[in-house]
Amino acid sequence: MPASTSTARRARFVILALLLVVLALGTTAAQAGDTGTIKVKVMYPDAGGVYQPLAGVEVFLFAGGPRYACTGPGGVAKFNGIPAGSNYYAATGIGGSDLNCANGEFLTPGTRLKLYWTFQDKISLASGQTLTVQLKTEPPPEN
Repeated sequence: MPASTSTARRARFVILALLLVVLALGTTAAQAGDTGTIKVKVMYPDAGGVYQPLAGVEVFLFAGGPRYACTGPGGVAKFNGIPAGSNYYAATGIGGSDLNCANGEFLTPGTRLKLYWTFQDKISLASGQTLTVQLKTEPPPEN
């Protein structure tokens, strides 16, 4: 009988250990699922008034804390692991962090004209969602 009692105890221990592992993985998956991705696409009007992607500028995102990124060649800055929630805020303009984006002065490509900064507030992100926000800049009036 002692051998079967020992085997039963081991089986209970293994089952309990597996149950704890499953519960821990479920909690981690739920926490990972409580986040999403926000992509911010920055656009500027070219000489013809057609909006083009603006590369190399800084984007600021306030979503549970401040975050910064530079836009890539397609004018997109990507923020991963953002907690699901609402009332987030995205802005772009003259660089304010130490990222040193290529177009930190926020100039219209091919000119020395500074663009106006722009923002969007009241951004909401659902769990597991990938959201794209467009920020359209405006050039200053030419004198």
